[in-house]
Amino acid sequence: MSFGTLKNLAAASFVAAMLPSVSMGQVNALPEHPHILVYGSATARAVPDRFRLTLTVKHTDPSADLSRKRVAGLFDEIIEQLESVGVTKDEIEGTTLVIQTVERWNDQTRTQQFLGIQVSRDIKARFDDNETLERFMKLLKTSENVTVGGVQAELADELSLRNQLRAKAIEDSKTKAVSIARSYDARLGSLYSVSDVAPEFSYGIHEGQWPATYQWNADAGEQTLDRVEVTGSRVASAGGESFHAGYITFESKLYAVFLLDGSQAD
Repeated sequence: MSFGTLKNLAAASFVAAMLPSVSMGQVNALPEHPHILVYGSATARAVPDRFRLTLTVKHTDPSADLSRKRVAGLFDEIIEQLESVGVTKDEIEGTTLVIQTVERWNDQTRTQQFLGIQVSRDIKARFDDNETLERFMKLLKTSENVTVGGVQAELADELSLRNQLRAKAIEDSKTKAVSIARSYDARLGSLYSVSDVAPEFSYGIHEGQWPATYQWNADAGEQTLDRVEVTGSRVASAGGESFHAGYITFESKLYAVFLLDGSQAD
């Protein structure tokens, strides 16, 4: 093999090694060909039908064993309360024990004062309906040893809803692209790229400056929706205060680039 062949092979290897970085740099870049960039979006508000509650059980005592026993007793008591209202064991998660020294700064002695050994453990429980959660909250007695970390509202069919939103966002981007092209007497070409990450704008516009929410309804004929909203019905509670108050908001958005074929629309 000649030196020239080796030189050509080395150059080819160098170019091949550079290709991944070049292609990565072109991700979400806009084409030089005339194009339309549209922002498709869809939002939905749904009434939550599932809840996750986080509790923390803790106790501090100079005796580590007493702290552990106290936490174990409180932990078992809460588990019994959860099961009494219908929460199954596979919907309850208990973290491992956390053991740490607790100290407090003493301004008079200018030293750290030992308070004891704190043992803590978290409990996470999932409630499949609002009523079960309310029954448990009536049984729960909070104190410095038992605290509520928070309640997270969820939707049981969230995956299905997100799939529907994605389809609505795609439909929204197509509708916008066709409408814009026709308005400028242009013909819409093929899809160049689509992503849920904003492309690199070469003409000085940033994604954060796009309109957050707006809706245009035609007086007659076709309607172009810039936001598609699906609203769930509120579930009334028979016992006063309800954890169903409010909605969970979901959003799907994507950026689609369509090429223009250069000819005028019919």
